[in-house]
Amino acid sequence: MKLVKKDATEQSPVRAVLNAATMDRRTFLKRSGIGVGGIAAASSLSLSMMQKAEAADAPSAGGGETTRVRSICTHCSVGCGIYAEVQNGVWTGQ
Repeated sequence: MKLVKKDATEQSPVRAVLNAATMDRRTFLKRSGIGVGGIAAASSLSLSMMQKAEAADAPSAGGGETTRVRSICTHCSVGCGIYAEVQNGVWTGQ
């Protein structure tokens, strides 16, 4: 394929239609990115993921001893001290 410099004065009607139907690389990448992003977003929204919420059993109703353990919060970088309520090795409250 040989690259030829475009000349606006020598454009035939057929060539004008072909040039209007083409797109440059940047436009192609933009449109394909939007298309792929839209497909990815649509495929991540699954209707099977939506379920009716059910109440869990209360942690104290299961029996077992609840102990208070001093711990550190890892939500942010500060590391605040908190007391965790642990029942059967599971953090049930704070």
